Formats: sequence, C-alpha cells, structure tokens
Amino acid sequence: MKAPLIVGLVAMLTSACSPSVKSYAIPDALSDRRAHDTDLPPPVVKAATSEGLPAERPGPLDRKRRPLPKPAEARLSNGIRVVMVESHDFPSVSVGFMLDRGVTAAPPGVAKLYADALFGASKDFDSRDAYAYFAYMGAKPNSWAGAETIGFDVTTLSLLIGGPISRVGSMFTTPLFESDDLKRTVLELRADERGRAEAPGMMASAVLDTMMFSSVHPYGHKIERLTDERIKALSRDDLVQFRDRHLSADHVSIVVVGDFNPRVILPKLDRAVSKLPRTSGNFAIPPVPPPPTSARILVIDRKGASQSNIALGFSSVRRGDPAQTSLALLQSVLGRGLSGRLNIKTRGEHGSTYGVHVRNRALRAGGMFEIDAAVDTPQTVETLRGLLGELRRMSAEPLEPEEFHRARALAVDNLLDVDGSDSVFSAYQTIAADGLPLDYYQTKAAELAKLKPADIQAISERILKTESVQIAIVGDASKIAAPLRELGIGEVVVRDTPP
Repeated sequence: MKAPLIVGLVAMLTSACSPSVKSYAIPDALSDRRAHDTDLPPPVVKAATSEGLPAERPGPLDRKRRPLPKPAEARLSNGIRVVMVESHDFPSVSVGFMLDRGVTAAPPGVAKLYADALFGASKDFDSRDAYAYFAYMGAKPNSWAGAETIGFDVTTLSLLIGGPISRVGSMFTTPLFESDDLKRTVLELRADERGRAEAPGMMASAVLDTMMFSSVHPYGHKIERLTDERIKALSRDDLVQFRDRHLSADHVSIVVVGDFNPRVILPKLDRAVSKLPRTSGNFAIPPVPPPPTSARILVIDRKGASQSNIALGFSSVRRGDPAQTSLALLQSVLGRGLSGRLNIKTRGEHGSTYGVHVRNRALRAGGMFEIDAAVDTPQTVETLRGLLGELRRMSAEPLEPEEFHRARALAVDNLLDVDGSDSVFSAYQTIAADGLPLDYYQTKAAELAKLKPADIQAISERILKTESVQIAIVGDASKIAAPLRELGIGEVVVRDTPP
C-alpha cells in the first residue's frame, strides 16, 4: 500500500506546483475546421519590418543572480557538524555527506575507487536494488573524490528525502565493498581513465602537479593518471584500510540545502550516521617540497595535435593564508571572465584560444597558482610569450583604477552571488569540508573591499615569478619544441609519456 500512496502524493505535489491552465473559447472559424483538411494554403513567412516584429535577434535575457543565503549550523549527537541552508522556492532538497580525506590521503587510485564503490552494498542495504530504489524515489545520488575530500550527495523531492538519507547515509558510513560491486566499479573506473587519457588539458594539469610538487608527494598526483596495471592492482583490502583509517565522526561533515524543516531532518541525519566510530587514526599531509628555483618546460608529445594544451604553475600559499584574499582578486584581474587580462591578450588580440582559465589552488599544506589554455599549434610560442609578458606587467605596473574596481566588484560578486541551488550547495560544501566559519564568504568579501591596487602589485611580485615558472605542454613536439627552446624561458624537455 505504501508504493501507491507515495506515487499519489508525488502526483499531487507535482500538480500543486504546476501553473494553472486557463480555458479559452475557440473561435467559430477555427472550430469548423477538421483534422483531415489538407487543402489549406501553406503558411506565408514574411520578413519582419519596422512596423512589425524586430528584424534583429533579441538580446539575451537578464541574468538574475541571488545573494548567497544565510546558513545555520547544528551538531549531531556524535559531534558531526551540519551546515543548513533553507530555501523554500522549490520542493527539493540536497544532502551531502563529506569525509575530509581525499586523493592525497591514499596511494594513487584508492580514493577514486573508494568513492565510486560507495554506490554499493552496506550493512543495512543490498546493492542489487540500489539503482532501482533511487530511480523509483526520483533521487539523484552522486559520489566523488577530490584532492582532500570524498563526498556522497543525493538530491530528491522534499517529501521523499527520508528514504534517500537513510540509504546514502548507510552506504557512506558502512560500505562493505563486496566483490560484485568492486568488479562493476573497476570496469567503470577503467573506462573513465581511458577517457581521461584522451583529454590533453587534464593531462597537462596533471603533469604540472608533478613538476610543482614531485611525483613522491601526495600533491604530485592530485589529478590521478591510472594505468590499467595500477587499476588491476587495487584490491578490497586497500579500500577497507582506507575506511578503517579515515572514516570517523570527527572527520565527517554534512550539508543540507533546499526545502526542509531542520527539526524534521536533523533526527534523520542523526540516525543515518549513528554507526560511525567517534575517532580515527591521525593523518597529516607531509610538508611540500621547496618551490622550483628555475623555469622549466616539459612537453608531452602528442603527434599531429592541432592544439597545444598549456599549463603554467607558480608556487603559492596554503589554504587559510591571509594572502588568499589578494590572490582571489589577482585571479579576477587575470582570468575571471572574458574581461581578464590574459583573455584580452590571447583571445582578443591574437585570437589563438577560446579562453584562458586561472585557478588559485589552495590546499591544506601548500598551493599553486595555475593558468591553463588550449591554443592553436602554430601560435603556441607567441601565446606563451604574450602570457608571460602580461604576468611580468602585473608586477611592474600598478593597475588602472577602472580595471581594479571592475575586477574587485567581480570578485565580490563571485563570492556572494549565486546562480541557483547547485551553486549554494557547492559553496557550503566548501564551508563544511574545510571547517570554515559560516560567515567565511562575507568576511572574504569585506577583506576584498579593503584591498588597494598596490596590494595586487605586491602579491604579483610574490607569486608570479616567471624566472621559476613551471610549464607543462601537451602538443606536437615536432612543431613546438624547437621554437620553445629559442624562446629562452628555460630548459625544454620532451617526453612521449607523462612522468
């Protein structure tokens, strides 16, 4: 009896949320026509005139962004922090369970396989009906592994959230990693990695990780490149050891965003994570290696490539360093949007790329300021010359007031304005996973408002040291290696495969 009742309630809810439909009388001239009338004249399409519809295509609709909503916080009976953001404009809710350990806390491949294998059997549920269950409930589950976090999220209609919470909570807190689940997960992982191997942009970024942090440091493989041999070597024992070492209440946090009642959902969350041990073993990322002292270019040969994927890296500061505020504004100046300096140089002036992406990658023990671009092969060297020239200009010249204020306003907007519930969910996942205060974004926005052009010039001098830049390029070495050496930036090394 429960199934028909649930389906009926969903139908009622959907109907209640649908706009009302008005009835209109059909004119007699139309009601007299029959479906079999085939000798009606074809429609005549006329060009728009100044007296009718506009001949020009209308502009885009206004993009409406919303202020970042104010969150609340609670603690479950075992001490787990829950960050909650209520929004009752649509009857859905997203719940995310997060472990503050990720790729950097395990040998290559373990964290990724662990996250994928969470979608399997647990102590309370059988994996065989997992897909059917979530489909029946209209729920959207998603597990993922980041550099320093593993998460398992689920989104569904508010009315039905209790069941998915109990299911995902059990899968997150008591995974069994049964053989059938692992076989499926390994096959999926192998397919994913083969696809990633064909993504030159990801390869360039991964190679840059190794250049900046070395292959022996966990940060040297934040973006994992897994061969079939490495995947085959992964075992259930690896996942069990990771679970038993890291999974405990003092390393887990939860985010809830959407249409919910805290007094109703908190007891459900408490039951879902009640089986977690309170504490687990200590773990710390080792100190990062000293930053490079000389510039270097590593080219991964991709014969016949029409584009070169370029990744430039500069040693930066760890998460929580006060300089992160200035770096956020520097990111806005250089590449946040098409008005960034690097986009104007490469896309506007040279037309060599669709865009340059600038990322300030702040991690717990260190950081990297990264610049990525995909450029036409013949323009590889000139694009790189232009990028480095703009980076040197950041240190040598103060920003014009107009450019500074535009970039600062954009940086503040990106902190405090959001496009939808997915953006809100992502923003507060960061708050929960990193143990940040609830007013973190508001505090950062206030700090940004106090910055001056001289602060940007100072952080540029500190971080953008082109004499020690590390550059990874995936492209056709036969066409770009010699011109790169003539550029005189630093040593140029060509390899057939990534290090």
